[in-house]
Amino acid sequence: MKICQQCQTRNPQAASFCMACGQALPEAERQEARQFNFGGLNMFMLSLIGSIALSLVLIFVFRLPVFFLAAFLPLLWMRRKGD
Repeated sequence: MKICQQCQTRNPQAASFCMACGQALPEAERQEARQFNFGGLNMFMLSLIGSIALSLVLIFVFRLPVFFLAAFLPLLWMRRKGD
């Protein structure tokens, strides 16, 4: 809601002039969408880091052998025949 500086009337956000006194309303500041800054890392690097972190958790926390993880990689890389 925009508030008129002259008559303190509340006006809709889309209004350019006060609906009570006709005074020009100040422009509302545009709310920019939040943009996350990952310090220059792109999505590929983030997914690579996440995959390595998940692998380390599976290996050291759940005591899974490394070859167990490697056995499932081809399944993840295979594309469906319909794609």
